[in-house]
Amino acid sequence: MRRAWVLVPLAVVAGCGGGSSKSTSTSTPAKPPADDPVSVAQAYVDALGAGDYATDCALISKAAAAQATESGKTTCERHFAKVMKAVGSTATDFFKGAKAGSPTVKGNAATVVVTSTKGKRNQLSLVRESGRWRVSS
Repeated sequence: MRRAWVLVPLAVVAGCGGGSSKSTSTSTPAKPPADDPVSVAQAYVDALGAGDYATDCALISKAAAAQATESGKTTCERHFAKVMKAVGSTATDFFKGAKAGSPTVKGNAATVVVTSTKGKRNQLSLVRESGRWRVSS
């Protein structure tokens, strides 16, 4: 199992494929998930599969957001759209229907294994920030 980096949204586990025609989401983020690592991870994965990058950006840590926006040089949503387009439809296919499993929690850090419908797995890291779980990598 490989660890993912939030700025390349778990896509490396799915492999590189052809370009995606999915457009950048500029919608309002979905209602926040329940505040537990599995719910946050599942919401993040579901949003990636749907191309809902506004929701993904609302679920990442402050440090991850700063990296995604290049400290304000771009928007988080544009970053996610660019990365997902670069890795192709195979990455989107990984997220569609993927399920977040049981968490391993150690203080303010957690890991959740995400499994695709084809059985591919990847680990998602989360941190507790300002009393809420956020995806960190």
